[in-house]
Amino acid sequence: MLSAKYEKKIQAIQLRKEGFSYSEIEKKLRVSRASLSLWLRDILLSPEQKERLFKKQLAGHERAWYLIRQRRIEKTNQIKERAVKEIDRISDRELWLIGIALYWAEGTKEKEHTVSEQVGFSNSDPEMIKVFLIWTQKCLALTCDDIVFSLYIHENAKPRLKVVIDFWARTVNIRTDNIHVYFKKHTVNPYRKNQGDTYMGVLRIRLRRSSELNRKIAGWTQGICQNL
Repeated sequence: MLSAKYEKKIQAIQLRKEGFSYSEIEKKLRVSRASLSLWLRDILLSPEQKERLFKKQLAGHERAWYLIRQRRIEKTNQIKERAVKEIDRISDRELWLIGIALYWAEGTKEKEHTVSEQVGFSNSDPEMIKVFLIWTQKCLALTCDDIVFSLYIHENAKPRLKVVIDFWARTVNIRTDNIHVYFKKHTVNPYRKNQGDTYMGVLRIRLRRSSELNRKIAGWTQGICQNL
């Protein structure tokens, strides 16, 4: 009569020859990795068996990365949900300061060689564009009649032009024919992220007759720096 350990050895060898991995055999037979290494060290696998093991390992890695990614997404969502609740109602003064800071970061500044520069704000982020527009309406008392909208987009995106224009028109709540389009010469950059169906170009907001306002915003920015 064969001992239980010897029977497990025979079973382990058979499973290995069928292409099972050490981990799979370990779970099936409940034996130690050390015993398996000793029993199976002389067992050679066929190319088909090696391919099966490789595919199973690859699938295992993919499942593990999927779980890690899902946990990260869940954690990120929880952090964002808590952070959203930390922002209470924004006062008019807070909005005014937010707009100045946005313009400081992304707006067109007057320089010595570009005197009488009008207020201009460009970005590809629709939420940032909307916040800036709210700022112009609530803090500067401007309307869409005071604003010129321009779309800057790569030439290779011409087939999607209507989709892009519709997107920005919905975003800023204007008619599509109120958006002027300017094409940028396409240069191949494999590292550019905003490509394909997610690419919506850059929307530029320019305020008419706003040179003095641009200088005033520069003064507000300087005032923030001096009063911090």
